[in-house]
Amino acid sequence: MDWKIMDFADGDRDIIGRGLVAYNLQQVPMTQRELFISIDKKVVDENGTILAGCCGEVYCWNVACIDMLWVDERHRGRGLGARLLAEVEQAAMEENCSLIHLDTFDFQAKDFYLRHGYEVFGALEDCPEGHCRYYLKKKLRRSREMEYITLGKTGLKVSRLGFGGIPIQRLDAAAAKTLLNAVEAAGVNFIDSARGYTVSEELIGQAIEGRRDRFILATKSMARDKEGMAKDIETSLRNFRTDYIDLYQVHNPNLKHLEQITAPGGALEALLEAKTAGKIGHLGLTAHSAEVFGKALELDWVETVMFPYNIVETHGTELMERARAKNIGFINMKSLSGGAIEDARLALRFAAANPNVSVVLPGMYSPEEVEQNAAAVADTSPLTGGELEKVEALRQELGTSFCRRCGYCAPCTVGIDIPNHFVFHGYLSRYGLEDWARSRYAALSAHADDCVECGACEERCPYQLPIREMLKKVAEDFAK
Repeated sequence: MDWKIMDFADGDRDIIGRGLVAYNLQQVPMTQRELFISIDKKVVDENGTILAGCCGEVYCWNVACIDMLWVDERHRGRGLGARLLAEVEQAAMEENCSLIHLDTFDFQAKDFYLRHGYEVFGALEDCPEGHCRYYLKKKLRRSREMEYITLGKTGLKVSRLGFGGIPIQRLDAAAAKTLLNAVEAAGVNFIDSARGYTVSEELIGQAIEGRRDRFILATKSMARDKEGMAKDIETSLRNFRTDYIDLYQVHNPNLKHLEQITAPGGALEALLEAKTAGKIGHLGLTAHSAEVFGKALELDWVETVMFPYNIVETHGTELMERARAKNIGFINMKSLSGGAIEDARLALRFAAANPNVSVVLPGMYSPEEVEQNAAAVADTSPLTGGELEKVEALRQELGTSFCRRCGYCAPCTVGIDIPNHFVFHGYLSRYGLEDWARSRYAALSAHADDCVECGACEERCPYQLPIREMLKKVAEDFAK
């Protein structure tokens, strides 16, 4: 047969492509609903102008490929690329992808992809001359990789990693949805918020609308009487856009508050009525005081307790053991010591290593944080010798300047709520929640600059903290 080589004519590329695909599918049958499924995403402004875009597709065997990702240079540094990448990965996982790959150059976005969990599996040098073309891949996390446990006597099956709803206050609705997409993709099903977290409930409700049944929702209220609690429950239901909340918690009461809550006309009456009506599934309590934690274990209506536990704060260890013995779920807040511990992976591995911890609940602000935190909690290997050394070093470093909120410093001579001063200062200095921190600080009955430096608090502090100097720093920063 005679033949010759020629340039392609119109349509020839499609003929060759169809032939190659047919051959490939003879070797390995297609496993998805269509040959090629677009997962393209873009960011546009209010005028419809494209600010960023990511082009990709899922091909033949539930494998995804990113062809390009671009952000207008005038809008770089705003996290648009990270949000797009998370959306594209989520779209790929919705098509049952477990692997995604791409190529990029050394002068493009290699480091960006590495920060988001991709790994280099090949490189082509001098392409172009003096540069390198990299080939990267990422295994997409499936829900089945997340560990699920029973949350005490509630019977709820919750992910070992939960989503704390404080940092989401800093996001807009679009970013919040992207974040919750990443949360779901990581297999996280436990979400916690609070009436006091400004727009947190609303943003979560908008983000999970249409898929509410995939999550276990928890929130909390500082209302102490029946009327106030009933009102807060209804507000939470509206904010979450749901007709039931899985876990409703009494938010940080002291012993006097507990008496009010459980007395006739107290908040417990509203909670129990809402539970009977099917608006609430289970009841819990959050605390910063070990004394309140201990009291909560004696209350028959308490099904869960949320309490700080981290590398620096371990004063609740015995109470955690008692909670487990009573089948009361333990929700671990402040796992990163309110942001004081920068090594998130170590902090989360430390918390998750304790079998008395049901759910580790860090606040999360970006898809990247979700990804990293999920990987940390999924790593159930014992802490290494090097990690244990780091744990001890952190205790030594933070031990002389970190308030553990034990409350032994109280009562203050002039009525300063010392532990909450340091909590709100942390929100101001480490969480980036300035307006919220300032409003909560302003609501305190006495402030840091009211300190008369009598030193009584320091005499009582079991950790020998320089409380007077620490309060001066609080007063200085809130005065700015």
